[in-house]
Amino acid sequence: MEKREKGGCGNEKKEKRKERSDWKKREATVGKDNEGQTALHYASACEFADIVELLLNAGADPSIKDMEGSLPEEVTESSAISSLLCNYTAPKG
Repeated sequence: MEKREKGGCGNEKKEKRKERSDWKKREATVGKDNEGQTALHYASACEFADIVELLLNAGADPSIKDMEGSLPEEVTESSAISSLLCNYTAPKG
């Protein structure tokens, strides 16, 4: 019976989990549909403020325009979401 190196299998599994997590984060924040809209566009249009905030905290880019040239801020009628997006994109300092 061959002796395994301690921690070898566990480290490989951790690395694969990290890769999946990174992939999911990228997919959720930069994936676009056939109209160029991101998850942030949809969350903004549907007025899901908690999802908008979650996506922003996960690294979603509010400056991405869809194929019509609209920003996520421009597809919402919610002043709260519009304010959230403006505050997030405003230069800090």
